[in-house]
Amino acid sequence: MPHLGATATVAYILAGQMVASTLIDHFELIGVHMHSLSIPRAIGILLIIFGVIIIQKF
Repeated sequence: MPHLGATATVAYILAGQMVASTLIDHFELIGVHMHSLSIPRAIGILLIIFGVIIIQKF
């Protein structure tokens, strides 16, 4: 965390949680009902990842 900073650390954690939860929903893991990966969901995840990259660069 000292090298990344608090903002980047939290952003990485949130991005990881979003990707993991989307995979859990899409593949019906741990007994959840399926919410398939749609275009808006994929765009949202890509925007979060892009935000993490921007936070890391600047």
